[in-house]
Amino acid sequence: MSKDNKTIPQVRSKKIIQFFFLLVIVATSIQLTLSNTVMITEAATQTEAFESITTAFEKIEQASREGIDVQTFIDDLNTALSKYHEGDFDGAYDLAESILVDVTETLNNARWGKVFPYVIIPINIVLIAGIIVFFGRNILGWFRRKRDEEYLDLEIVYQTDALEEEKKEEAATTE
Repeated sequence: MSKDNKTIPQVRSKKIIQFFFLLVIVATSIQLTLSNTVMITEAATQTEAFESITTAFEKIEQASREGIDVQTFIDDLNTALSKYHEGDFDGAYDLAESILVDVTETLNNARWGKVFPYVIIPINIVLIAGIIVFFGRNILGWFRRKRDEEYLDLEIVYQTDALEEEKKEEAATTE
């Protein structure tokens, strides 16, 4: 029985340590969640909303100079401005930030579309040249082996009868 009595306190102490370990993990996750919630629920100030709207407008203007259709972004920015004038600074800030992200993404896609051909053409040229050099060397070797095998057994046979007849005809014509 003494053996069983010694194992029970050991098992209990392990369980207590595991319980406290899990308690620390849960408490930490709850604290992180609450701090994130506090950060999210903070309302944007009037200057933050104004700066966000101004930045979004500048990015829309830049996209317009690049030749991108920005009418939907302008409509959304007008909505953000109306929220700003109504005093909903948090809503205006959120909408302006989402507009800024969308315009930046559209602008980056348009720029990549202009640069993409100049990137892909040299890559294709290098790949094709590598394929031609690598496989061309193998194909040329194969072609030479086949040609040598085909023409290796050929013999050149001169038709001596035709040459003798020509000499006889020349001799007959000269006499």
